[in-house]
Amino acid sequence: MNKNSICIARKCYFSCGVERPDSGNSGYNYTFEVFIYGPIDPVTGLVINLTDVNIALSAVSSQVNQKHLNYDINDLSSYDLASIHKYIHQLFLNEFSNICPSHIRVVKTSLEEGLEALSEIILDPLYK
Repeated sequence: MNKNSICIARKCYFSCGVERPDSGNSGYNYTFEVFIYGPIDPVTGLVINLTDVNIALSAVSSQVNQKHLNYDINDLSSYDLASIHKYIHQLFLNEFSNICPSHIRVVKTSLEEGLEALSEIILDPLYK
């Protein structure tokens, strides 16, 4: 790691429904967290403008917030929960790939349901 680089994390929150084989349809509160790593700009002192990060988080969370994940999102009705969680990660990663300059990278994402960690994607082994 470069001493002039830093990792920042941002969270967003959303609520949505999901169908579970054992309990049927239920609503849940989710937390998505993204970890972004990059060099500190010597002029601005920023890695990335947090407003841009918040806009990206809002753009994706608005696609899933207050939706039923199995029925309202690209017909995920045939997907199991693990696949739905991967899909949510991919939505966020795609959005960040659109806003992040080439010298910035997403190193980790995590998705929680309430207080339970559901899934984590580590894109850089230094951030386990």
